[in-house]
Amino acid sequence: MPKGSTEARGGLYQALEPLITRPGLGASARNQRARLAALVMVSAITEAIVYPDMTPAAASGLEADLFIKGLTELLESYSL
Repeated sequence: MPKGSTEARGGLYQALEPLITRPGLGASARNQRARLAALVMVSAITEAIVYPDMTPAAASGLEADLFIKGLTELLESYSL
């Protein structure tokens, strides 16, 4: 793992916390939700962009606009 990448991810998690978490959650729950949201987002984007012709990205058959819409809806529903 490149030096500094863990710290950089920490910044991503902190930025995601207010976007993906709901009021009333404790700090640990907010951080956990932000980390899972980041993992889902980064994994899905990597799969769709870096490996678009391999499974499961190819098998999904999602066009870019549907992928973006679906990923956004997925993350929004997670924050409810």
